[in-house]
Amino acid sequence: MKQTICRQNHRPAVRPSSLLAACAAGAVAMLLTGCAGDTSTFNPNEMARVARARASENSTPDMRPLPERLVSPFLPPATQPATRPSFSPASRPSSFDSPVRRLSLRDIVHSAVANNADVRVAAYDPAIKQAQVLESEAAYDLRFFTQFQYVSQDNLQPTAVVPGLNPFGSGLVHFQSIQGQTGLRQDLPTGGKAELRYQADQFDRSGPGFRRPPLPPDPFWTNELALQVTQPLLQNFGSPANQARIGIARNNQKVSMLDFRLALEKNLAELEKLYWQLVQAEQEVKIRENLLNASSGTAQKLKDRIGAPGTTNSEVSQANAAVASRQADLVRTRSQVSDLSSQLKAKMNDPDLPVSSAVLILPADVPIDSPIHFNTEEQIQTALTFRAELSQQQLKISNAEITVGAAKNNLLPKLDLVGTIGVQGLGQDYHAVVKDQGRFDFIDFTIGFQLEIPLGNREARAIYTRTQLTRLQAIQQYRGLIDQVSLEVDMALREVNTTWNEMAATRQARIAAEDALRRFEETERIRQPEISPAFINTKLDLQSRLGEEQRREITAIATYNIAISALERAKGTLLRYDNVTLEEDTQPYEDAPKTFKPLFPWHFGK
Repeated sequence: MKQTICRQNHRPAVRPSSLLAACAAGAVAMLLTGCAGDTSTFNPNEMARVARARASENSTPDMRPLPERLVSPFLPPATQPATRPSFSPASRPSSFDSPVRRLSLRDIVHSAVANNADVRVAAYDPAIKQAQVLESEAAYDLRFFTQFQYVSQDNLQPTAVVPGLNPFGSGLVHFQSIQGQTGLRQDLPTGGKAELRYQADQFDRSGPGFRRPPLPPDPFWTNELALQVTQPLLQNFGSPANQARIGIARNNQKVSMLDFRLALEKNLAELEKLYWQLVQAEQEVKIRENLLNASSGTAQKLKDRIGAPGTTNSEVSQANAAVASRQADLVRTRSQVSDLSSQLKAKMNDPDLPVSSAVLILPADVPIDSPIHFNTEEQIQTALTFRAELSQQQLKISNAEITVGAAKNNLLPKLDLVGTIGVQGLGQDYHAVVKDQGRFDFIDFTIGFQLEIPLGNREARAIYTRTQLTRLQAIQQYRGLIDQVSLEVDMALREVNTTWNEMAATRQARIAAEDALRRFEETERIRQPEISPAFINTKLDLQSRLGEEQRREITAIATYNIAISALERAKGTLLRYDNVTLEEDTQPYEDAPKTFKPLFPWHFGK
């Protein structure tokens, strides 16, 4: 932490409010700038410790058993056992006579994983990011280079024989050279550069003084085999400064893999929701078919009794209106089945079942209506371990820490070591120059240092402060994600328990509606009461009430299954729940402390 010193001026009066304001401003500045120097190690386990510990405070509510008989404080105990939903297929689930194909949820999930358009598009991103990792690593690949050049020069220059310059050509020197160079270059992980080159030159000089000894005869050859190394000693030294791009690219590739996983989880969650809604819609068709048949039966009885005491066309018209209304409801419900079937086909993207096909997809699975007990603490602990968003944020923090390391290195002055060593040769022809070089009579080397110190170094300091603040921001985002994940699991778990209790209540309501209609029909058979509009209204209302309670029960069962799927998604385990395997790295956070657990405790395979 930087220290903020408040100095008092030698003025005769200082207002206390001004002094307090100055100290407050200094505290804010210290918070925003001084605390940016906090380089404590990020430990995700420690950050989630409080959330994991407090998760044990949550009680796991018990799921009351579903009713098996009519239980009411207003009626004597029923002896007749309650019926369970049959989930039998509807006689005609669609408004059109389409071929039907029943599929299990497992078959639909596997088809969607293999063929879904959104999933296939998202699958390209990890491969693209992997290619970017190779691009970053390719910066350290060995490079071969070669070059060739021919030089021809005419120079006026004095010589030992002709010390003066003659503008008419007596001091004119003609110089020709042919140069060939080849070698290898490589950037080093330590920040340096190495170059091994071989250079051969042929020179041909003509002019005053170049044909006399001790000068070599023209043309002559020279060659050189040299090794040159440039190595930073302070700034840009080491892997934190030079391999940051590779580390960030690797983390981004893992983030992209997690993005693909999130896209797949989202698609599967929507798919399961559609599937159970389709189960609900088909059962609603069956319920409305039964309700229509009951209404039609009532209308037919009334028609057959026209002319009997108390039965007129008025009662028949009343029943006929109910039949027409329920026919309209059935048409709409059948249309909903077709819509959900088309949406499932769009999610699956199966080439054998395109959206344009006439095949009607219907569910083959029966929804779960048995209790599944989830321990609240265990669910939160699981979510804090498996959620992809937490893994992604850890990788982003890792990127921020890599960037901080590179920025910290840039605070140092530039001090580079430059060294060259070479072996030279001289001869009248190429064979001679190679032989002369092999004797190692001419060994040259140079060594030197290059120093550069930016005065003030404001840019590097500003970059370092910015990277530290970015890292702290990412850590705070991770803290917020912990709370968000805990909230989502808490709400999803509450929805599971709520829908279970709702399912128990709706089943009791459906049993009561069945009992009310059964008692009314028994009264009708025994007493044969006078048929009146009130009687018809009562019977039609009881039939409608039973259908409504059956629909509410089916809706609660479907919602219960959707809630279970939503809970698995909130925990980050939906893929395991659906038996879908991904290939993921098991150690995405490379700079974590040794006590840090892998982000993916299970192996997807590699």
